[in-house]
Amino acid sequence: KSATLDVATRLARKLRESQFSTVMTRSSDVFVPLDERAAISNRQKNAIFVSVHFNDSRRRGIHGFETYYHSPVARNLAYRIQQHLVTMRGASNRGVKTANFRVLRKALYPAVLVECGFLSNRSEGAGARNASYRDELADKIAEAIVDERYGKGTYRAPQTASDSADSSGHTE
Repeated sequence: KSATLDVATRLARKLRESQFSTVMTRSSDVFVPLDERAAISNRQKNAIFVSVHFNDSRRRGIHGFETYYHSPVARNLAYRIQQHLVTMRGASNRGVKTANFRVLRKALYPAVLVECGFLSNRSEGAGARNASYRDELADKIAEAIVDERYGKGTYRAPQTASDSADSSGHTE
C-alpha cells in the first residue's frame, strides 16, 4: 500500500507539472470505499480516473503489467498506458483487459486500473521498494495520460536533481 500511494503521489505531481488539475482519492493510508472513489472522480469535470495498484500471487514466477478498463471511452487510454509501461527495462506485458471493477464501472469519465507489477515476484517486488523505479512507473503513466489528452510527444518529463548532475556528480 505504501508503494501504491507513492506511485500515485508521484503521478499526481507529474500531471500537475504538465498543467493538469489533480485530485487524489486518498493521500494517506486511509481506506476510501470504492463507491466514494468513483464519486470523487465523477465530481470532477472532464476527468480521467487512474487507480494504481500492485499485484500479488502465490506463484512467485508470475510478473508483468496489466491495465484494465470498463467503458469503451477508456480503451485507448488503457492501451496507451500499457504501451508506455512495457517500454521499461525487463517489463513483461500481461495485456490490456476489460473488467467490471466497481471503480471502473461507476466512472462517468475514462477510468483505468493499472497493475504496476507483482510484489510477490522477486524482481518486481524489489522494484516496488525502489524510489527511482516507482518514479519511472509514475512517469510512464503520466506520459501516456498527457499523450492521450494532448497528443503524442507533448509530455516533457520533469527534470530531477539526478538528471541535471554533470559527470562529476555536481548539480546546477
